[in-house]
Amino acid sequence: MVRKVTKRLMIVSVWVLVSLLLLEAALRLAVPVLPARLAAAARQVLTGRAYVEGYSNAWEYDDEHFYIVRPNLDNVLQYGSPTVSFHLTTYPLWGSRMGFRLAQPDVNYFVDAVFVGDSHTFCFTELADCWVTILGRESGMGTVNLGQPVTGSLSHLAYLEGFAAPLTPPLVIWQFVGNDFNDDYGLLRLRGAIPEAPVDLSLYPPAPQPPQLPPVQDWLQRNSVLYGMIQMLTTGRAGALTAQEMMHADPYTITYRAGVLQFGRWIERMVADMSYPPNAIGYGHTRAALIQAQQRVAAWGGRLLVLLVPTRELVYQDLTAPILGASEFAVWGSAHNAMLQLCAELDLECFDALPGLRQHAQAGEHLYWTDDPHLNPQGNATLAELVRAYLGR
Repeated sequence: MVRKVTKRLMIVSVWVLVSLLLLEAALRLAVPVLPARLAAAARQVLTGRAYVEGYSNAWEYDDEHFYIVRPNLDNVLQYGSPTVSFHLTTYPLWGSRMGFRLAQPDVNYFVDAVFVGDSHTFCFTELADCWVTILGRESGMGTVNLGQPVTGSLSHLAYLEGFAAPLTPPLVIWQFVGNDFNDDYGLLRLRGAIPEAPVDLSLYPPAPQPPQLPPVQDWLQRNSVLYGMIQMLTTGRAGALTAQEMMHADPYTITYRAGVLQFGRWIERMVADMSYPPNAIGYGHTRAALIQAQQRVAAWGGRLLVLLVPTRELVYQDLTAPILGASEFAVWGSAHNAMLQLCAELDLECFDALPGLRQHAQAGEHLYWTDDPHLNPQGNATLAELVRAYLGR
């Protein structure tokens, strides 16, 4: 009897193993037709590259701007995180090699306002939910959105010179966020224009390292498409965590009335820290770019407005500061405060969206994506409302 049971169990085990192997093979062949999230999980296992962030899909390195978005994208699904996705349609302007999220390819209408900035102007939402789109729609202004992800002030100046200046708009809104100083440094390093900044890493928190996994789980994460898909469906991500991914992982989670927010990722902390030498170097180049932008816009009789978009850590201060601690929270605010000081020093017209967004956050509103540092549709609508009210005043 025992021998019969053992034999049956062995037969069942072989059939299960064969079925799993066949399913694994079928899923590998079916990647091109799988739903987007499952395809991303499969490609991450097959290539070892994290497809969920999608940087390789829509935008790429460029030594003039740091990153540029590819032109002529037609309703392409783009991921910001495993749970955040949006569709992209992009148009080149005047034969440019980069693409812009414009409402239409023709900008020959009268332009009231041009917007330059990074991913917070580009928006990690559907185009209709982007604050630039909402502002134009609700105010009746003719707007042109020149936002490009992973760009700093040097890039924004180049877009102002190359694409805003020919339109001579009455208003240019220049969006700033705390990582812009670091992006300016990164662009200059990419060009080989400056030497690498000497950094004493012992003065800063060490980058988090991937956890040690049991050997079987580690092997499955790296080699099984089926396992990766199960991970994606149950946890929102796939594959083994890399050191690069750990730098972009959010270690803290808070829950409030209208949502859940993850925050505190190491890389964002470092680019916000004005004691970090690369950021201090970038600060000087940002300052020079803003002086030049102010003079350029004034030359055609326009108005330059610098819009400060804060990080989620600053907006949800009541919840994040007790977790981060007073000294760490001060680090998170140092780049934002440095920009406010530049506004005063250079006599720039600046609008800081932090107080208004923080007021909405204190009311329990869900303004940022849970696992992505960008404003969600509600946050974009709130920012558009704040900017419109400021312009109305």
